[in-house]
Parts: sequence; structure tokens; C-alpha cells
Amino acid sequence: IKENHGQCITEMALCPFEGGEAFMATIGANQVMIYDLEVRGNFISTLLNYRNWDLQTMRSKNVVWKENRENNHPEKLEKKTFSCVCWMKRWRDFYIVAADNEQQIHLISLTYAKCEQIIKVDNNVVEICAHPKHPNVLIAIDVTNKCRFINITTEEIIYTLPDKISQITFGPSGDKFCAVLTNGNIREYTQKVEIVDNESDDEDLKDDEDEDMNKNKNRNKNRNSNRNVNVNAKKPKS
Repeated sequence: IKENHGQCITEMALCPFEGGEAFMATIGANQVMIYDLEVRGNFISTLLNYRNWDLQTMRSKNVVWKENRENNHPEKLEKKTFSCVCWMKRWRDFYIVAADNEQQIHLISLTYAKCEQIIKVDNNVVEICAHPKHPNVLIAIDVTNKCRFINITTEEIIYTLPDKISQITFGPSGDKFCAVLTNGNIREYTQKVEIVDNESDDEDLKDDEDEDMNKNKNRNKNRNSNRNVNVNAKKPKS
């Protein structure tokens, strides 16, 4: 395959969740491409394109505004370029999560084919992954090697690892994870997770049982799918 915007593919991610195995995301420059790998005919089909660009590039439906194209603004393009991508499971949806060079994390809905949320962070993010057990939690590693657990529904940082991390991966159970430190060591962490019930959340969940739910209720379901999660990680004794 070749991306339709002529830029190098810098990272790709297959959807790891049940029901989304056919989808693949790639990033190149300021664009995210989503592909369907299991269309009829056994070929790869472009499903969705997301472009991180705030200048109007079309004067009309058929007339291109060439002065505003990316190749005429290389410095701006560098800031809009995506550095990493991953998938998150939502209720009746999948999110494609991509971080750019403007200290932002974009959450793109596959179902609604648009960016649902942009999370501001302190530094540019270079690695991201979804928590395997808690769908609301996103793990982000920035250029200063801080590894943070972010609740995407509240945009709250619920935990920051005390070590400088370059990479992180979870075990099959999701209860433990290993991190590669900047000094070359590999460290295993265990998690202590506290889930706080919210009475108002329970009432919202009852309202969301209708099969013919509209988009606003879908967002509420996503917001409350995990309730409030607090994560604490500790290193094992040596």
C-alpha cells in the first residue's frame, strides 16, 4: 500500500481488540490513515483519512488553495506531524489515538469518522499505548521520558511513574507491566487499582440501555465505562 498524501509511513498499529481486527492505522507527516484489511476481494481498502491541518486548502469544491498546502509551510508541518499512534476500545467504537508535535493527543472516532477530543499535555509525546484492562486509561511517554497514566474522559493524569521510561509493555494479564528505563535497565511493576463508584454515573448507565441510542448517550457510555480509575504502580522488591 502507499499513502495517498505521498509522505513516508513512520508508524503503524493493528487494532488489537475484538471486532476491530480488520483495521490498521498508519501515520505519515500530519495525516492518519485507517485501512480495512478484510474487504471483499481480499485487498486493502482506505477507510478513513484524518488530516491535522488548520489552513484552508480548498477555495471551492474544485479549486485548490495552493498557498496553504503543507509543502509551502514546512515549519508548520513539522509541528503538525504525528509521532506515534495506538488504538483504544470504546463502547460501540474504536479510537485511533495519535500524538503530534504541538503537545497534543488526538482521539479519533472510527464510528463517527472525526476527532472527538484533543488532550493537551506538557511535552510532546513519543510513545502511547492503551491500558489493556481499563479502556479509559491511556499511557503516554513524553520527550522528557515521563510516563503518565491519563484518564481520557477527564483528561486527568492519575499516575506518573517515578523512573525515566523509554518504552513500556503490559503482560498478558494486564496486572503487571515492564518498562525500559533510559539507563538500559528493564523494570517490572505491579499495579494497585482503585475504582471509585459514582452514583450519578450509575443512573446514566441505566439510561444507556436503549439499543437505539443517539450519539450523545454513546459519549456518556464511554465516559462511564470505567468509572473513575486510580492507578498506583510499585516496583517489586529486589
